[in-house]
Amino acid sequence: MNKKLGIVIGIVITTVVTAFIWGLNRQDVQSSSKKETPVEATGSSSMIEGVEYQSLEGVEVVSELHTSFDYRATTPNDLYDIVDTVLVGKYVKSNRNMVAGSLIFTESTLKVTKVIKGSITDAQMKNGINIRYVGGEMMLGDYLNGLDEERRNDPKKGTFTQEERKTKKVVQTIKYPANADKDRNCDYLIFLTQNPNDINVVACDGYGMRKIDKDGNVFNLDTGAYEAVDFYSKK
Repeated sequence: MNKKLGIVIGIVITTVVTAFIWGLNRQDVQSSSKKETPVEATGSSSMIEGVEYQSLEGVEVVSELHTSFDYRATTPNDLYDIVDTVLVGKYVKSNRNMVAGSLIFTESTLKVTKVIKGSITDAQMKNGINIRYVGGEMMLGDYLNGLDEERRNDPKKGTFTQEERKTKKVVQTIKYPANADKDRNCDYLIFLTQNPNDINVVACDGYGMRKIDKDGNVFNLDTGAYEAVDFYSKK
């Protein structure tokens, strides 16, 4: 592992999970397998604003950030009980990426077809709702600038040249990503929590954004099969 790669990975290992992650109902598992209880904290403004989504295919990866979580809920019924909103919708587009703590999030727009639990605004029903989930990629410079105040002022940030910041990217991966294949041709069953800034976050990653087949059955990540869910019917 080169020195610069180690610096970026070190940023992730020392992450204090922000209130943005607190809303996801899970615990961050560090690379040492030590579990750390989430702590409420104020995220950076970059977490809210982010940078416009762009395809970074072919850009050299300076670091791939692997993160895993323990989830409070993995079944549809358990997720239904802990979240604020349950929707059926279609993926429309990805809008932007942002940093919370040291994790990369993607914001996407969904076209809502049904509200099962909770409520959304008339504008969201008409124009779509923006959701956020862990995972994505950013140019190195955007990623470093999006870190919280403590990490933003870390002198290690100066180790990277301006050229590297403009030409290399950081990739965030997790075991069960939400919206992994960005399929626009299917419905999704989506479980959302709201963080303190009223941002809709997919709960429990891929467990909280599941494909629905033509018969109304919902994908089970653990079995790889489509199964009936008692609180949802396609009729």
